[in-house]
Amino acid sequence: MLSALLTLLLAAPPPAAPSLTAHPRSDTPITVDGRLDEAPWGQAPAGTGFTERTPAPGQPSPAHTRFRVLYDAQALYVGIELGLLPGERPRALELTRDASRIWADDAVTVKLDVLLDRRTTLGFVVNPAGARIDYIALDNGRVFRREFDAVWQAATQVHPDRWVAEFRLPYTALGLTRRPGERVLGLNITRDHNARTATDDWAPLPPEFGPAAATHYGTLRGLQDVGVPGRPLTLIPYGLVKHPGDDAWSGDAVDVRLGGDLRVRLGEDTWGELTALTDFAEVDLDDELINLDRFPLFLPEKRPFFLTGLQIFEFGERGQSQVFFSRQIGLDAAGVAQPLLGGAKLYGQAGDVQFGLLNVATPEAGGQPVANHAAWRFKYIFEGGGHLGIIGTARHGLDGAAELPTHVASGLDGAVRLLDRRLELAGFTSLTQTEGAPLGDSSQVRLRYQGQAWQPSLTVRRVDQDFDPAVGFVRRRDVVTTTAQAPWWTFFQGAVARLQVVPIVVWERSADLSEARSADAGAEVWLQGRTNWQLGAFGGWRSDVVVSDFEVVPGLPVAAGSYAGPYAGLSLSSASQRNPNGSLTLSVDDAFFGGRRLRADVSAQAYAGAHLRFAVSGAAARLDLPGHGARHTLALNAGPTVAVSTTLFMDLLAQVNSVEEGVRGLARLRWRYLPGSDLFVVYQEDMGYAGGLHGRERRAVLKLTWWLDAVL
Repeated sequence: MLSALLTLLLAAPPPAAPSLTAHPRSDTPITVDGRLDEAPWGQAPAGTGFTERTPAPGQPSPAHTRFRVLYDAQALYVGIELGLLPGERPRALELTRDASRIWADDAVTVKLDVLLDRRTTLGFVVNPAGARIDYIALDNGRVFRREFDAVWQAATQVHPDRWVAEFRLPYTALGLTRRPGERVLGLNITRDHNARTATDDWAPLPPEFGPAAATHYGTLRGLQDVGVPGRPLTLIPYGLVKHPGDDAWSGDAVDVRLGGDLRVRLGEDTWGELTALTDFAEVDLDDELINLDRFPLFLPEKRPFFLTGLQIFEFGERGQSQVFFSRQIGLDAAGVAQPLLGGAKLYGQAGDVQFGLLNVATPEAGGQPVANHAAWRFKYIFEGGGHLGIIGTARHGLDGAAELPTHVASGLDGAVRLLDRRLELAGFTSLTQTEGAPLGDSSQVRLRYQGQAWQPSLTVRRVDQDFDPAVGFVRRRDVVTTTAQAPWWTFFQGAVARLQVVPIVVWERSADLSEARSADAGAEVWLQGRTNWQLGAFGGWRSDVVVSDFEVVPGLPVAAGSYAGPYAGLSLSSASQRNPNGSLTLSVDDAFFGGRRLRADVSAQAYAGAHLRFAVSGAAARLDLPGHGARHTLALNAGPTVAVSTTLFMDLLAQVNSVEEGVRGLARLRWRYLPGSDLFVVYQEDMGYAGGLHGRERRAVLKLTWWLDAVL
């Protein structure tokens, strides 16, 4: 029995990670056109030996792929040749910028671990039509941000037997500073092959670690004296003209705003940034959601100023307990987004120490006085990807704003990885203090094992009643949450490629352990087909203690008390690589505050060629609470996207929120007229439909951004 347990836990060591030597381009200029016809490409060594990650992990790929890397004083060049199967033509339906749907096409991704910390990935993706997306993935993919934006080039060519992708990745985009001698980077190349609904990697990635597991990347060697010399500078000014108005466009007030961001290298691996009148996503909309619980929703950060250096400022459990969450900066007392007055940031790495300092001022708005927000962070990186870090945050009023109490917070976190990085012990502890209020604390410890077939984890998190991170996020206070889960999967040959079983137990009590809060014991079972369809079933039993009365939706109260019952659901999704595709989840919850909730979640999209796509997503629910009859809710997002080219496209979006009895329409034109530079034209109209359709608010926005790279 002991032998069997050791076999289960101590998985066989992975094969040695591959290595490739980059080749200097010398004096030969490289034209990024997807042809790879310059002499240095033929002289550079090739990376081959791609293996499948899905659907048959570890098997040699039947589609030949090879790549080469060149370099010069300003950039890396990656040339990739992707062989096609007989009679195949690569799919390239997605043309829009920064769309995650690109991975449903044929696509190739260059993944770089620039810091070689075995935790952080910069990803650059292109499909055969030349559509692109870039992203940053932190902590081996546990945090994924496609809002990351950099200036780089890519070009493609399609031939009868292969398609070719050519990348130029400037060192300014990589944050790679000049160092004498050889520079070693972590590297992986990933191919998504639509015809096979398969994913291939150069450096094998065990499926249990996910697509951005920098711990398993290969290495890129031979880079001599590379990086940005001097002081690279990026300037991103913007101009915005906004006309808000009521249904009659009363008044002639026009909001004209100028601002921007500035980024400059201050030391070998030290960067400084300034921002002025930072725009809070005037040209973006969050998906329409309806919150049917008493805890707040967690929405992502989108402003570029806060996304750079992100790997340093991450702390806590995302969406649960964080002393720092940048989206909180710039919200007034009603939660309405306001532009920032200005801010500064310093971040970088010195040896094994990463550091970051941030300071931002926000204006008086919505009853919130002028305020200053600050954060600082230091993190020591251990060999193997572990770390030990410390963080601090503060908020205080400016210009004599005594009505805003001074707030400070601090935290300590760390992680260690053992057993070939498969066993991780991680945790954090943090404190908050607001002037005139008691000290609050939150802490967590997690033990997780990433086996080939079994991935058990145990997490214990405590958040006390007084934990109040003014520059962070907390979902629920006065609770100790214990979560145990043990996902297990196995692979098959045939139509069904994988079976996954996920038992989950969640137990919550008050922070002092004296009172029950909730309990949930359930399981999920998933079948995944070789063509990437998925069928899932889930169910369990849940109890919940509501401490204070609240309203699920306006006019539907829930009294304090204990509620319990079973829940169950079914989910079916077709392969995203097929057109059209979609997913449907149906669930019934008899633990819904003494009543029942029936819910349907749906998403679907269809392409009419590469230039027109229609997408819809939403959730509909029927709520039956004793004494209140049935209530129905609907949150819907739907509309087409018209892509003229990979640099010019228009989104038309309609949103419905039945709780707010409102309808929103958005038309947005985006033109990337230069690399990194965009022109946006946006028209938005909000209407109510209670008592007949009527206007609430209109706005028109013209926004122009300009990206300039220079070296001082």
